[in-house]
Order: sequence, then structure tokens, then C-alpha cells
Amino acid sequence: MNSVTKFITSLCFGNRCEFGTIQTQYNKRMHFLFPLVGSISQGTSFVIDKTILSMRRVSFRTHIGIGFPIFWLMMLGAFFIFRPPLFPSTDIYYLGLMAIGIVLSLVTNIFYYRALDADELSDLEIVDLFRSIPIIVVSSILFADERNPILFAAGLAASLAIIWSHWQRGHFSMQKRTVPFLLWGIMAAPVSAAIAKVLLAVWHPVALFLIQDSVVTFCALYLYGREFKKITPKLLGLLVLSSALSVGGWILFGLSYQQLGVVHTTLLFSIQPLIVYFASLIILKERHHPKKTVAFLVVLAAILVAEFYR
Repeated sequence: MNSVTKFITSLCFGNRCEFGTIQTQYNKRMHFLFPLVGSISQGTSFVIDKTILSMRRVSFRTHIGIGFPIFWLMMLGAFFIFRPPLFPSTDIYYLGLMAIGIVLSLVTNIFYYRALDADELSDLEIVDLFRSIPIIVVSSILFADERNPILFAAGLAASLAIIWSHWQRGHFSMQKRTVPFLLWGIMAAPVSAAIAKVLLAVWHPVALFLIQDSVVTFCALYLYGREFKKITPKLLGLLVLSSALSVGGWILFGLSYQQLGVVHTTLLFSIQPLIVYFASLIILKERHHPKKTVAFLVVLAAILVAEFYR
């Protein structure tokens, strides 16, 4: 491991990582940057994804069939940079949880990109935020270290503010393809979050996501590999950019789960839909909603309160 890699590894992960207890060399107050920077990275990636899906002859099948292998290759590159152990545990309990997590991830991604292909990005983000509420509630019930009343209240306030901002004339505007993603997300999201918390207590985030993405990518190639015939230089460039941002976002997401926990990470990541919303206004020319600006201020206030009192 060269000196640059050692520096990056020590900065992000400290000198050692044992069962999720990560010793860091800097003030723990700075850990909030993991989810905030990650949310910006992921939000930008989603905007690029919507741009990709608006291209002629590009569907959600094309994005999954070509984009997932590119994402996997970039995660593999991150693995060679950090060089964590690939299987720190071979206990059947952890491997079983990982198998369940892989299935949930595959189904969630298919539903998500299918919905993104049909719905507006700004509208789809609110559906994604519905998942925050069961994640916060279930995690607070299952894990003793997640039971922080201030974080719980701040997380719910942020999620509800964003949901309120998308409530128009007594209902949510939603395409038919988005309904399965909503229903699936409400049921699967808290399970996925709990599994991720348990596994990230043992696995390095890069190693865990590489294993999971290996299986998901194989399934994507099997289902939609024929979409490679649609590849163009422009499409390839956008997919590479989106994947690079997404890989960075996922690594920071995993770090945040380890350092801050599920509830705090969910709270800080709640700024992502608002980043996507403002980007969709500027780049994709989607409609402006004043209520979303109010929601943005509520989310910022919730984050500041949580950071001050935690």
C-alpha cells in the first residue's frame, strides 16, 4: 500500500476497524460531512441518470444493463485503492443477511429506474423520502444505540416537511410505474437499513458493496445485457460520470452508517431530495414549487438542531 493510499485510508477509517468501532484521527464532529457530501454526490448522479433516461432509445433497461457493470468496475477500483478484507467473516448468519440484502437491492433498483424512466425526478424523490420514516422508526426500535429522541424527532420533522412540500391539492402526483416503487420501498427500506447496519459492523463499506454489486451486476447483465448494442460515446460518458459520483456517494453512505448510525445518516441524507429538486429546476427545467423551498429550510434547521444537541 503506497503512502497516498495509507493517508486516504487513515483519514477515512482510522488506524483500524474492529466490529464497527472505527478509531479516527480527527474530530468526530466532522463525520457529518460524510452524508452531506455523499448526498450531494448521489443527488448529482440522479440528475445525470434522469438526463440519460431522457435520451432517445434509452430506457431503464438500458441504464441497468450498461450502467450497473460500469458502477461495479468503479467500485472494484475503489476496492484496490483501500484493499479491505473481502470476507472478514464467513459466518452463515452474516452471509444469509447479505443474500437477503442483495435481493432487496436488485428489486429496489429495478423498481427505481423503471419509475425514473416514467416520472419526473423531483416527484420521484418524494417517493424515496417516504422510506425515511419507516427506516427511522424501525431502527429506533431495533437498535439501542439509535434511540436518540432529538435525532428521532429531527429526522421525522425533515422527512415530513419534504412529504408536505409535495402534497398538492389533497394528493400526490404519481405515475403508475412509481406506485410499485413506493409500496416496495416502504416495506423493504427498513429491512435493508437494518441489514446494512449489522453488516457494516463487520465489513468495510467498499468490500460489502463490491460483493453485493457483483451479484446485482451479474443479474443485470443476464436480464438486460443485450442493451449494450445501444451504447454511444455520449451515453457511455454520462454513465461513467454518474457511476463515479454514485460510487463516491455509496462509500460515504457506508461510512456514515458506521460513524453516525442509521437515524442520523437518514436525517442528513434527507437534504438529497432538495438538492435534486433545485438541480432539476436548473438543469432539467422542471416546475418550481415554493413549498419545497420552505421544506429545504426545515431540513436545514433539523440538521443544525441535531448537530448541536447530539
